[in-house]
Amino acid sequence: MHGPTHPTKLIATAATILLLVTTLNVTATAEGNGGVQQQNPIYLPDPVPRPPDLQKIYEQNPQQKAREQEIARIKNAQRRMQIAEDTDKIAALAEQLRQSLKESAADNNPAMNAQKVAEIQKLAKAIKNLEKLQ
Repeated sequence: MHGPTHPTKLIATAATILLLVTTLNVTATAEGNGGVQQQNPIYLPDPVPRPPDLQKIYEQNPQQKAREQEIARIKNAQRRMQIAEDTDKIAALAEQLRQSLKESAADNNPAMNAQKVAEIQKLAKAIKNLEKLQ
């Protein structure tokens, strides 16, 4: 009933032949490479996304660094000069306020004194902000 041309026998025979050919091919390839199978390298992208190399992006030459340092030095000098000027103004205003309070205790002008106090506070706040920048 099951002869040599039956479909299941044909499929089984074809599968056996295919397996045999594949095995022989792999064995021949391995023997040709000294018994070691070569594998193609697999490229796997970096799974963790990260920013590009910042040193390459912001790389600076020595002249540019020197120029930026010079600019920073000049800005700091200007800031120190501004702080010194504002400190001198505060000292002068405080002295004027003290003199006006001593001279006329009875007829002092509260509006004028309040204006001097407000200006002293404003200058003190400006100095504080300038010192934070350093």
